[in-house]
Amino acid sequence: MIPIKRGDHFEWGGQFFAPDGSVQSFAGWSISSQVRNSSGCLVEQLAATWIDATQGLYSIESAGTTGWPTGRLSLDVQIIDLSGRPFSSNTEYINVIKDITHG
Repeated sequence: MIPIKRGDHFEWGGQFFAPDGSVQSFAGWSISSQVRNSSGCLVEQLAATWIDATQGLYSIESAGTTGWPTGRLSLDVQIIDLSGRPFSSNTEYINVIKDITHG
C-alpha cells in the first residue's frame, strides 16, 4: 500500500517487462494511469510519461491531491502496443490520510 497525506504531491514510478521478465523496449507505446475510489469512480487521470521507453521505465504524477478522498484508492498503469492491444500493471492501492499541518 502506498501511503500519502491528502494535499501532498504524488509521484510514483515503475518498470514494465516483457512476459518472460526480460527488459523490452516500449518505444511508441502509449501509457496512461488513473486513480479510482472503492466504487470504481474516477478520482483523477494521472499524468503518465515514459522516463525511458527503451527500458520500460515510467513515471506517474498527480496534478494535486487536495481533492482526493481519504481512505483506500486504487491505481494501475495501462500501456497500449502499436497494434492497439492494452496491457495493464498490477493494481496498486493508495492509503490517503488527512493532512495535519497546513502551510
